[in-house]
Amino acid sequence: MSDWIRTGKFSIYSLVYFLASIIIFFAAAFTINGAIIYGLTIIHLYPLFFAYILSFLFRKKTFIRFKLNLFCAMLVFQVLTILSSPASCMGTKQGEACYCFLQAQLMDVSRQPPHWIFESIFSYALFLYLATNVVFLAKIQGRKEISRSGINHLKVRYPKA
Repeated sequence: MSDWIRTGKFSIYSLVYFLASIIIFFAAAFTINGAIIYGLTIIHLYPLFFAYILSFLFRKKTFIRFKLNLFCAMLVFQVLTILSSPASCMGTKQGEACYCFLQAQLMDVSRQPPHWIFESIFSYALFLYLATNVVFLAKIQGRKEISRSGINHLKVRYPKA
């Protein structure tokens, strides 16, 4: 578990993370296929996640903490989703394979046929990324107040009275 942090600070970090993720996802998948996939899944899900985090503020939960291993798993699946996202589908016919972002960056895509293993990873990686997001948010713990005896342990500083 992470240390207890203020809900407002965590909300700001989450908002920056969500906005950066959206920008990176759309930049990596600069195709209509990627825009449709991300537009139908991630764009609708991120505001719900952020609203859930803000709900801690409305419930007067002033401190929260989260599981670091779930956060790391979420980042790993996000990177895997970005690397396997469809990146060069320009001029393809319906039903043909697209190159993933990793293939488009590492090889000359005009000469090589797409490898199906990279494209097949994308749907699983996206599902695992979204699932770890949901589990991560479900495991967030909130607390209304922290006792004065636990201040040093929790690394929260209060002004002296």
